[in-house]
Amino acid sequence: MDNVADILDAAADELECNGHTKNDLGTPDGPKCVTGAVFHVTNLDITDVPNVQGAFKALGDYLDLPKRHEWGGLELLEWNNAPERTAEEVIDAMRNTAKELRNNV
Repeated sequence: MDNVADILDAAADELECNGHTKNDLGTPDGPKCVTGAVFHVTNLDITDVPNVQGAFKALGDYLDLPKRHEWGGLELLEWNNAPERTAEEVIDAMRNTAKELRNNV
């Protein structure tokens, strides 16, 4: 995948199809966390690192998460794993971030 918005939409599709989980990247055909879904749809392709990090950064920016490093992957995990976090919130954040990215092009 070569577009951050497409990655986020595909990751949201993955969560809708196979479920959302916390404290676990997930399994290929099972529930995944926010980062696990992004990794899954990009097939953990090392050549896609800029887009994977771009997806994490865009989602973190949308959520206004503080970042301890440039792309904010750990902060997304913490947000995903919060006891009050729902699958719907994760999926909506991914979809809204993708929409915002497309509208700003």
